[in-house]
Amino acid sequence: MQVATPSRQSPSLYCFSLACDAGDLSFTTTKEPEIMLNQSQSVVEKEANQAETESAAHQPSLKVVYEAPKSQSFPIHKVYQIFQDYFRPRRKRAFMQLFPEVASGAPVVDIGGTAGWWKEDFPKGVDISIVNIDDDHREEVTHSGFKFYQTDGRRLPFSDKQFYLAFSNSVIEHVGDLHDQRRFAHEAMRCGRKLYLQTPNKWFPVEPHLMTAFIQWLPFKVSRRLLRYFSLWGLVAKPSQQQIDEFLRTTRLLSKRELKHIFPTAQIKEEKFLGMTKSFIVLIR
Repeated sequence: MQVATPSRQSPSLYCFSLACDAGDLSFTTTKEPEIMLNQSQSVVEKEANQAETESAAHQPSLKVVYEAPKSQSFPIHKVYQIFQDYFRPRRKRAFMQLFPEVASGAPVVDIGGTAGWWKEDFPKGVDISIVNIDDDHREEVTHSGFKFYQTDGRRLPFSDKQFYLAFSNSVIEHVGDLHDQRRFAHEAMRCGRKLYLQTPNKWFPVEPHLMTAFIQWLPFKVSRRLLRYFSLWGLVAKPSQQQIDEFLRTTRLLSKRELKHIFPTAQIKEEKFLGMTKSFIVLIR
């Protein structure tokens, strides 16, 4: 997101535009002393530079991420791997039973994913288009034989029902606020004739990215202070306050009620762990 800043123009034009805005359209042919003009130019340039600096300082920044922020690339992922090794094989087997056409080459768009899910267990020749907001995964994706598109998951450049399946794995919780999540959901349903989307459950006691209980239920002002010293991620990764705020602002877990609201025609399946709903699988078949 960018905020427009005043264009740099010559001091004379800048002064003229200010005079016009004030309603002073009078003209004179009297020649002002050169020293006064130079002083006037200097003042205007200082004001213009100050305005530009202030605008840049207050310019809001929003980085939408489709994976855990890069600031989380720390050894804590070894902990994540324990749970992934348990859930992912089961999830993949269930996926292939639901959508066997994918193995035969039915076109799939993976919104916000990487090559990892597809290159490990799926046969060669699958037709996978991977969408991501940044370019970091392009080389891995293309070398794995898949198509790569750098674009925003909330504004996909594809035609309606272009793909057999729209797929997304642990992404929708990273795209922004509820409005952004609705846009993401709409685009996924628009581009795919079928849908498979997985996302963590907001009400599962442990926040899966931070490996810490209950912190996802706290207000932003509280959690940003606690996360550094009262979460596994904070203790292991030692993130800066900026990294903490980045994560909190770009991560919004969803409840089952919210998923039903933004995916009104979908079936919501629950993925259980120790008898509790750990995550949801959103299906349109």
